[in-house]
Amino acid sequence: MNNSLFNFKDDEEREMFFIAIPVIALFTLLGAWLMKGETPSLSTPVAAVGVTDTDGDGMTDGTDHCPTVSGELASFGCPAKVAWENKDNDLDGIRNGIDSCTETKGVAANNGCAAVAAVAAPVVVEEIVAEETITIEPVDTDGDGIIDDNDECPTEAGINGNACPIGDTDNDGVLDDADECPDTMGSALSNGCPADTDGDGFNDMNDNCPSIAGTEEGCPLDTDADGVPDASDICPAEAGLKVNNGCPADADGDGITDANDQCPDTAGVEAAGGCPAVVEADTDADGIVDTVDNCPSIKGVAENSGCPEDTDGDGVADSDDKCPSTAGAIELLGCPTETAPVIASNNEVKQALDAAISGVKFNSSSAVLTASSRDLLRTVADLMKKYPDSFLEIRGHTDSSGNSQTNMDLSMQRARSCASFIAAQGISLDRLKAYGYGDSLPIADNSTRAGREQNRRVEFELGNL
Repeated sequence: MNNSLFNFKDDEEREMFFIAIPVIALFTLLGAWLMKGETPSLSTPVAAVGVTDTDGDGMTDGTDHCPTVSGELASFGCPAKVAWENKDNDLDGIRNGIDSCTETKGVAANNGCAAVAAVAAPVVVEEIVAEETITIEPVDTDGDGIIDDNDECPTEAGINGNACPIGDTDNDGVLDDADECPDTMGSALSNGCPADTDGDGFNDMNDNCPSIAGTEEGCPLDTDADGVPDASDICPAEAGLKVNNGCPADADGDGITDANDQCPDTAGVEAAGGCPAVVEADTDADGIVDTVDNCPSIKGVAENSGCPEDTDGDGVADSDDKCPSTAGAIELLGCPTETAPVIASNNEVKQALDAAISGVKFNSSSAVLTASSRDLLRTVADLMKKYPDSFLEIRGHTDSSGNSQTNMDLSMQRARSCASFIAAQGISLDRLKAYGYGDSLPIADNSTRAGREQNRRVEFELGNL
């Protein structure tokens, strides 16, 4: 070797150099053997102490917390999964996150690796590792007090010691374990059940009257549907007003509701449609007002529409019927022909009656006798005086003009006018019978003027009592 290459001063310096090189190499090999517990071979490359990377994750074993398990720099050479860091693979009481030998039981003093004899060089390495070791606390991502490694739901906070949250089947915000109605949406105030403010068994969501206990869709029974419950409704079967305690309005207080009251502001009677009672005329004083009395001038009975009772139905009232139980002719005082009373039939009587029948007249639509009619009736009165056992039947008739009821009344009034005039001549009323037949018994055609004139008549018939 050329001395000029190393620039030795002399041969002695050159010899010392070539002796020192083998010695240094020997001590290097010896140091490696002491560190790894193996006898180094000169043919095997020797790695520098503290720079070995057993798991190949880019971190030397001296600083790798998981030297035999590939990891990440941010996790100090250990896998990133926090759950793994909290485990203890080798069951030596040191979790993986701070165990340098995760697959081999070790001791805390040696960062989870097996204890080794005190050797100068390794001590230096251990001190370096110890200084770089960082304690990793157990992770509890969801903050429920259960570390992620033991938490079946690490991202969802559990409740009451459970790792996972308790379900809320009805989505009402009250968890099932505290929800008394887990399948029905309710409120926290009702322990998860629907609210029932009035306590009637209908929850407020389905209760039409949530603040009033009821039975019908949550509302009190209201038969007439007027908004006033039956319990408070004075008229539960008739729709009314709340201000009237459920009864219909009755402004005048006459007991007839305004809807049916023809005089809603004036107290009246039901018979008058809610209006004040009107005193109607009752000419014959039989208790049946003229407007509904078929015989307004003759006292009668209600059963016969105001006309006298007529047992045999022959049109002659029992009080005037000489044969009340046997139907007969009106002109025979209700008796059949064969039982008719003997009637005076001499010429004097016949002439007087015929004259009266054809001559008695009245003013138009009136029951007032004309002067000539009065003279004829005086003659009839004289006949009755001559025959004291006789009676006179007076029958009034009209034509068909106008209202039938009006005609009936007019015919009766004309017959009574004749009876009254004759009675005034000294004849007892007991011997006089007046009847009105209106337009019911025509003797001529009402469609002609002459016929109508014949039908407007008063008939007289004298008979024995």
